[in-house]
This record gives sequence, C-alpha cells and structure tokens, in this order.
Amino acid sequence: DSPEASAALFEAVFEHWNALPADHRPQLVVSGESLGSFCSESTFHSAQHMAHRTDGGLYVGPAGMNPNWQNFVAQRDAG
Repeated sequence: DSPEASAALFEAVFEHWNALPADHRPQLVVSGESLGSFCSESTFHSAQHMAHRTDGGLYVGPAGMNPNWQNFVAQRDAG
C-alpha cells in the first residue's frame, strides 16, 4: 500500500508543480529514509525516469531490496 500511496502523492505534487510557470517553479526533489526510500523510489522505474521528472533525490539508508537502489549502485562510477 505504501508504494502506491507514495506514487499517488508524487503525482499530485508533480501535477501541481508542472502547472506552475516554468520560471517560478521551485526545484522538485524527492527523499526517503530506510523503508521510506523504498516507497519514494518505487515511484520511478529507473534512475533516468527519476532524473527526468525531478531535480534530484536524497535517499538515506535505503533498503538493499530496492530495485532502483540496486541499479544505482550497479551503475555508479568506480571510486
């Protein structure tokens, strides 16, 4: 239920944000901690999807089971 609720909340915020004049929009940033990151991340099907619809994100202590987190880690630059 929580991933669906998170997606519904994001869509409502995104629709409102997208209706604002482009030169008056604040940055749209998503976040989540632990299982909250799982819910927030589940709104997006890939890192590219998140980057296309937001100005950034901060996930603290994401659960290892998160598919997007697994992809973020697998695709990051070495170092």
